[in-house]
Amino acid sequence: NSIANLNLKLKQEETMLPKTFMMSDLISQISESSPASNFTIEKINFGKPFKTMGVMAMPVSISVVGGFGGLMEFIKNINSMQRVFVVDYVSIKASGKVFPDVIADVKGAVFSMNG
Repeated sequence: NSIANLNLKLKQEETMLPKTFMMSDLISQISESSPASNFTIEKINFGKPFKTMGVMAMPVSISVVGGFGGLMEFIKNINSMQRVFVVDYVSIKASGKVFPDVIADVKGAVFSMNG
């Protein structure tokens, strides 16, 4: 039974810190983190991966438009993804299109074992 528990824990850790960035899965997970209404992910940019603390890190920048509550839900959702996603910076400004919508840039990083 302890081997089964160890195998389960290993599988969970491989999900949190995969061997590669698995870009299509990452884009899907970010998209699924979007609130159901009044929220749009306008752009996702990926930076050049770099090695840090024995793992590979890849910068991620996400531009979104929507209500402030939706933005908070989105940040909470990406922090709850199965993979490790560290949010480093969030900038928010009024959208100028529809009150009270905001435009936000969420910057952070995702990690993998090998890149």
